[in-house]
Amino acid sequence: MVWPIYKRLLVFVRPYLSQLFLAVFFMAVLSMTTMMYAFLSGPLVAAMITGGREGLGTFAKLFPFMADTFEKMPQEALTTWVPGILVVVATVKGVAFLGQHYLVRSLGQTVIVDLRNALFSKVLKLAPAYFDDNTTGDLMSRFTADVTQVETSVTEALADLVRNGLMVVGLVAQCFFLDFQLAAIAFCLVPLTALPVGQFMKYLRKQARAGQDSLGYSGTMLAEVLGGMRIVQAFGREPHELGKYKDEGAKYLKIMKRAIFARGVYSPIMEIAGVLGFAMLLVYATARIQSGDLEAAFLLSFLTTVLMVYQPVKQIGRVSNQILVGVAAAERIFEVMDAEETIKNKTATARLNGVDTGLHFKDVNFSYPGRDAVLSHINLEIQRGQVVALVGASGAGKSTLAALVPRFADPSTGSVFIDDIDITDLELANLRGLVSVVTQDTILFSGSVRDNIAYANPTASHAEIEAAAQAAYCSEFIAALPRGYETLIGERGVRLSGGQKQRLCVARAILAGSPILVLDEATSALDTESERMVQRALDNLMKGRTSLVIAHRLSTILHADQIVVMQDGRITERGTHQELLDKKGEYSKLYELQFQK
Repeated sequence: MVWPIYKRLLVFVRPYLSQLFLAVFFMAVLSMTTMMYAFLSGPLVAAMITGGREGLGTFAKLFPFMADTFEKMPQEALTTWVPGILVVVATVKGVAFLGQHYLVRSLGQTVIVDLRNALFSKVLKLAPAYFDDNTTGDLMSRFTADVTQVETSVTEALADLVRNGLMVVGLVAQCFFLDFQLAAIAFCLVPLTALPVGQFMKYLRKQARAGQDSLGYSGTMLAEVLGGMRIVQAFGREPHELGKYKDEGAKYLKIMKRAIFARGVYSPIMEIAGVLGFAMLLVYATARIQSGDLEAAFLLSFLTTVLMVYQPVKQIGRVSNQILVGVAAAERIFEVMDAEETIKNKTATARLNGVDTGLHFKDVNFSYPGRDAVLSHINLEIQRGQVVALVGASGAGKSTLAALVPRFADPSTGSVFIDDIDITDLELANLRGLVSVVTQDTILFSGSVRDNIAYANPTASHAEIEAAAQAAYCSEFIAALPRGYETLIGERGVRLSGGQKQRLCVARAILAGSPILVLDEATSALDTESERMVQRALDNLMKGRTSLVIAHRLSTILHADQIVVMQDGRITERGTHQELLDKKGEYSKLYELQFQK
């Protein structure tokens, strides 16, 4: 299971294979020069001091040509050549380190940016229902903490794994070349460590995933508290929230302690296996020395080489841990990237430049998975230019029905048509360009007033922006802001009042100029005077446009062409204001409740 996930991560490296191969080349050079530097220093210095072949030990067996050359060279020449060789090896090692360090780190940053972009691109394609089931804090954790863990896994850990792997292969091969029997005894116990190490690695991965999930939940709590800080402080719930956060921190700490223990097991297992192999090697080598089959100097050089193997082996264990943590983080990232895109374009899509006949809901049913029906057999026709209002108790299905128009959700059965074209056959961007939405939630961004009004029409001129603001009765309060249209409004428009934020949302819809309007209690946050002004602006805006209006305050929809009453996901009444009053049905009751003295 680890390799398939890690393989998916490496797909993001594929566009940069040339850079990766160059980095691997530098790693190979670094590994080779590291071994050479450690292995050659002693024998070469000994040759320089004593002259000739004496003191070269295993070096003479590995490099007989150089040993013969040194034997023929006068000692004065060796005094010059040996330091020069060591300086050259050290220089090459330094250049190789710099090359692999820069290439690997820069490649890692590039891959992480690509991964974040791919993740963000995926998130933008997901339907709103996905965000109802997944918290903002957890998603933020996947963009930050999880991606950071993945970065380490595909850059530093991968580089260390390749570099130390090459060193282990080179040193072990060298040992077998020097003396096959000694090497076989020295490393005979290493394969036996595979089972216990594998079990602890599996346990580590499980704990790493639990730790990342815990971080995600902590992010959720933090996002909720920061977003609702005024409520937390107003009700004096600071101790409660702090306690929850501390409890989650304690849970995370417990998980991490288990993971730390699992990480630590690898080193002593390899240490014990190495010492046992080393002890067996000493017993066997001593017997061969006593029989005259082995020289003590050769054994000393061989043991030095064997001991050099264990350090990179330990490093491989460390980076394997990092890779497992990265894989656990990658699992969480790929869960988002593999999420089903429930709202997407068909292979062949149509386009509309406007609305000729209107909007039509034909036998529409909708239910969330595993829940009762939210909409049942909705049949509703809105002629071009008509204003149709939806009224009813909370939970009647009004907002769900309105959400079907811009395809924030699709019907479970039935269809929605614009000009006799099923909206699922329309290109999604084209459909949403035909629809302007103003919801009861005032969604603003932390840019300027101008940026927020022009969000749906970035190419709009300043005159068009001002006209939209004036139509939404924003001009007066914008003029009073420190920098007018260039004033930064803060995160979610925190520097504005509720009414001001709602009017900016209305101005944004006005500037979009879409032929279909969906107004979901668009005036619910306004005071009486602001509501009156904005309602006048909306009345002008809706002329000639096909409008679906969800209203809580019936005073805002008295002049609608058609009022539709919804109960439990069904249409129970429809007609004009007066027609519905005359029926003495549910609408009449709602009207009396709101307007009774």
